Amino acid sequence: LVKNPPALQAHYEKLAENLMRAAKRSPANRRLLFPALVARTVALKCNLRRELALAYRSGNHTRLWQLTKDIKALGKAVVKLRDEHCALWLSLYKPFGLEVLEGRYGALQARLDGMINRINDYLKGRARDIPELAAKLEPLVSAPAGDCYFNHARAATPSFIK
Repeated sequence: LVKNPPALQAHYEKLAENLMRAAKRSPANRRLLFPALVARTVALKCNLRRELALAYRSGNHTRLWQLTKDIKALGKAVVKLRDEHCALWLSLYKPFGLEVLEGRYGALQARLDGMINRINDYLKGRARDIPELAAKLEPLVSAPAGDCYFNHARAATPSFIK
């Protein structure tokens, strides 16, 4: 697990600002907008699960409600990132393959909406708990030679059945 999560968020925020400035300097730098938006989205996302779990485990309903605003802000950042990514893709490639990107962004947006709904159901008493926030995260393990744990199929869900 990350040793200093706030430092990681600050790193990505600074990276996003630097890339955004560079992207605006000249038309030739326009393609830097995409990595700037990636960094901005990662900055918004990197501590969110940790903050949600802390608020949930401590029973801090006010903080959980506040964090739903952060989830909504992340959702807006994902929309901007998706739009820029799709525009970049279409400028570089044929439209074939774009459906894969659209599916991945759609899944992320659906999961963010689902998390807001889960938190709201919990806060309004329609759900007793949020097990995904109660679960303890396990540290990442090294993959045996030749294997790769870090791909979309593995990252798309914490469930893994072999």
